[in-house]
Amino acid sequence: YSNAVMCHRLLVDKRNQLISGSPKVKGSHRVITNPSDFANFFQVSVNMIVNLQATVESFANRLIPNDVGCFDANAKEFQPSIAHKINTTLPLIKGKKIKRKESNYLRQLIEIRNEIVHLKPAGDVNSAYKIVYRKLINFKYFEVLQAVKTFVNFYEEGLIEECSCEKEF
Repeated sequence: YSNAVMCHRLLVDKRNQLISGSPKVKGSHRVITNPSDFANFFQVSVNMIVNLQATVESFANRLIPNDVGCFDANAKEFQPSIAHKINTTLPLIKGKKIKRKESNYLRQLIEIRNEIVHLKPAGDVNSAYKIVYRKLINFKYFEVLQAVKTFVNFYEEGLIEECSCEKEF
């Protein structure tokens, strides 16, 4: 989680740099977007998304005992997805469920992380990844960052603390 927090400021700067250099932004004199601007943004955004998703999944795995099995309607055991763990298994084990707003942000995080990890071109060669790229540019990073913190602290109060320079030094 702390790595994702540290990425956030850099991500905001890289996204602003990418957008301000876009040929569709007033005042920009570029004909095309500088590929390194997008590469720099993409690198930081992927780092942040992967670290946030890893926070959620590793935390859920730590809270779910190894002997807890998941069974379908036919009583057949299955390996639960991360979504199943946070939406079904944890609420059953802990007796409480996180709010819908945070749950929606966690779902969006899992979905975009899966799209990145299983990235496949869609369409012609020149715009094969355009849909995923646009999702990354428009993704609600700060809101998701806060939702992950809320999720962790909901099930283990005070685990993620606000950073204080006095504590750090």
